[in-house]
Amino acid sequence: MFSVYLNSQRKVSGIVRRFSTASIPPKGPISWATLALTFATGCGVVAYYNVAKSRKTMETSSKVESYGKPMLGGPWSLVDATGTPVTSGDFLGKYVLLYFGFTFCPDICPNELVKMARVVSSLDETKELADKVVPLFITLDPYRDTCEQVGAYVADFHPKMVGLTGTPGQVAKAAKAFRVYFTEVDKKEGEDDYLG
Repeated sequence: MFSVYLNSQRKVSGIVRRFSTASIPPKGPISWATLALTFATGCGVVAYYNVAKSRKTMETSSKVESYGKPMLGGPWSLVDATGTPVTSGDFLGKYVLLYFGFTFCPDICPNELVKMARVVSSLDETKELADKVVPLFITLDPYRDTCEQVGAYVADFHPKMVGLTGTPGQVAKAAKAFRVYFTEVDKKEGEDDYLG
């Protein structure tokens, strides 16, 4: 009788269990399985992104090709502060620090020429480079920067600095050789509005 009672109890509890699990609503969309799937998908996306990024970086770095020497610089002819003609050939065998600007420049040119003067002063301390480094300032405003104006301007920065000017054509040729782009402004503007 005891075994019959247990068997009937198991049958009843199985039926109750079936009916009770059917009436309980599901726990929700978040479960351990969905969390694992989301994590695996996220890891896959990050891994794909890193592989694609490294492949793209390698492709772009391997596409860079150069042929010959870069075309920077070339022959030029200008005049110095005393009006003496100066050419690019006069500086062969020397290290030239070259700066293009104009004497009426309010901020950038003086700051950069001060930096250039510091470099030249520090190089002057070494015996090997003292006579081999020449700082040059070439004006981009030949209409207002006369020989005297350029000479007085560069003397404020360093005694070795050479100021150069010339005709508009000579200045344009030197600027073009060094890939320096500038625009001439309307010369009829007032002095207060005209910076260069």
